[in-house]
Amino acid sequence: MSATVVWFEIHVNDMQRARAFYEALFDIRLRDFGKAHDNMPPGMQYWAFPDGGMDRYGATGALLKMPGLEADRGASIVYF
Repeated sequence: MSATVVWFEIHVNDMQRARAFYEALFDIRLRDFGKAHDNMPPGMQYWAFPDGGMDRYGATGALLKMPGLEADRGASIVYF
């Protein structure tokens, strides 16, 4: 049995800074994933990495900022 990563979330304190960092590092554009979800709590920000697709290796995920939740060590979640 193998475990495959299907999604990850990186919790951040400063979304603008985190977006600029990852977009420059990987030469990509993150998309506002929060707009796709009507039931998000006020102030929550959710920016997704580009979709991996079936013809590409690896998983995709998002940056997440939640009011009242400070990102710290271990503030990333990996979904198998």
